[in-house]
Amino acid sequence: MNRRFIFISLIIGWLLVSISPVFDTAIVTNSHDLSHLRLGFPLPIIEQHTSLTPMEEDFPLTVWLLSP
Repeated sequence: MNRRFIFISLIIGWLLVSISPVFDTAIVTNSHDLSHLRLGFPLPIIEQHTSLTPMEEDFPLTVWLLSP
């Protein structure tokens, strides 16, 4: 019973950590920050590179991992 609870807790924790970068958002204020955007807390190794060139009046942008 105790080992099963620990195993289920580890699986649920792993799933939550794996899914959490999808829901993390960031506010970008210039085009340089947009080209090297770090997302994915608690996994800071996720970095989104983009070649978007929005107009200056479009800033600040709110972006997330699934935004183009």
